[in-house]
Amino acid sequence: MAKIEYISVEGLRVDGRRPAEVRNIEILCGPECGVDVNSYDGVAQVRQGLTKAQAFVKGPTDVGRNKQRSQLETSDSPVEIQCEVVMPCEKRVVGNKMDHQSADIAQTVIATFERVVVSHFYKNSVIHIFVNVLENDGGVKATVINAVLVALVHAGIAMRDLIVACTAAMLNRQLLIDPNQLELNASVMELTLAASVSKEEIMYLDLKSKHAIKSVDGIIIKTIEASKQFSILAKAKLKQYARDYLELNSAVHG
Repeated sequence: MAKIEYISVEGLRVDGRRPAEVRNIEILCGPECGVDVNSYDGVAQVRQGLTKAQAFVKGPTDVGRNKQRSQLETSDSPVEIQCEVVMPCEKRVVGNKMDHQSADIAQTVIATFERVVVSHFYKNSVIHIFVNVLENDGGVKATVINAVLVALVHAGIAMRDLIVACTAAMLNRQLLIDPNQLELNASVMELTLAASVSKEEIMYLDLKSKHAIKSVDGIIIKTIEASKQFSILAKAKLKQYARDYLELNSAVHG
């Protein structure tokens, strides 16, 4: 069996990208996603390479009536974010590998966006997030975070900043940005982070390495820089969607 050449002598990866290049990105929101959007307040679909995820947001929904009076009287009661993630071909068996991965991604989404959602706008409310991972070819957690971001904006949820995510891997002493699953399987280090767009503050970081790493500062800087490519596309997409919506609304209501 021939050995896979992950990086050619020309410096190209298996899929033709340079080490610092991200995969092709496609962002859809609302009816463009090809699903029934009437039951949700925000819908988005993000494809990064062959990894594709859909995010659905419902809420904020007032749950004050179900809370005790002492909780209702708490002035700084934060919004509750709930998230469910379904992986491709996932079997609903508690304790299996897929179940753990789904739970991990869901908890990451909650912990990440709790830090940026303007919670005092939604006291005694809950925001439901459902994620359907249609295809997984690596970098799934970053793709999910990016899809949830677009869905939350589409739903009109107020946030202090936009959050974008990216994955990096170390393979043959070369840092690869936005790796696919083939590259991740052969890598000795995998880093996934989510950062705020304006301040570049790290909101989430997960580092897995088979060897000791002297310093991750350079890796983090390059990964944050790569994540900006998604934020540029996401901003452009959301602005275009808003313009199209206003034009349609104007045409309908005159």
